[in-house]
Amino acid sequence: MAEKIVFDAEDIQKNKGIAAVANIPILFWLPLVAAQDSPFAKFYANQGLLFLLAGIAVSIINVIPLLGQIVYIIASIALFVFVIMGIVAAANGEAKEAPIFGSIKILN
Repeated sequence: MAEKIVFDAEDIQKNKGIAAVANIPILFWLPLVAAQDSPFAKFYANQGLLFLLAGIAVSIINVIPLLGQIVYIIASIALFVFVIMGIVAAANGEAKEAPIFGSIKILN
């Protein structure tokens, strides 16, 4: 199991709304503009970027006939579930990495 990530309670309370929105892949950049000094919001901006990159990778796999399309459907459903889990966790003020690829750090 992944180690628990701890952020300042005031930072979480102030930025959990923007962190929740950051899980929507196309909006990952929003906390980088609106909450530049928030480590909690940046954590979820990174998660949103990972969701975006995973979505692109899944879309590329879709061009493979039959097997790629089966993988695409399964991976798309999984990715959707991961995004919902991230939104709920951020809204609850918890810092939870996405399953499988959430430990990858792109944004600092």
